[in-house]
Amino acid sequence: MINECFSENFVRYAKDGTTMDREGYSKFCTRVLNMASDIQIKIEDIVAEGDKVAFYFTLSGTRKDEAIDNLSTSKRFTMSEAYFSRFEKGKIVEFRNFQAQRQTE
Repeated sequence: MINECFSENFVRYAKDGTTMDREGYSKFCTRVLNMASDIQIKIEDIVAEGDKVAFYFTLSGTRKDEAIDNLSTSKRFTMSEAYFSRFEKGKIVEFRNFQAQRQTE
């Protein structure tokens, strides 16, 4: 799915200033999706204008390993993030993460 939706020159800009290319982002997404047994992703808000889309989502689940952020296993977690994205020729070329919040229950 990454190849279908993201351009070859895709870049993700994190709020800490780091960047990630399409291959790195694909690996990151795989890690996130595999970290919980019951992962749920909910788009909370989305706004589009021209070639830009801003969206806010919540991801939650029960951890099954400690691969990301060293959170304890078997604990519920919620992650809320907000991004600006830019499109070219129907594919995402850029994500800019401008807000992230993580909570463990």
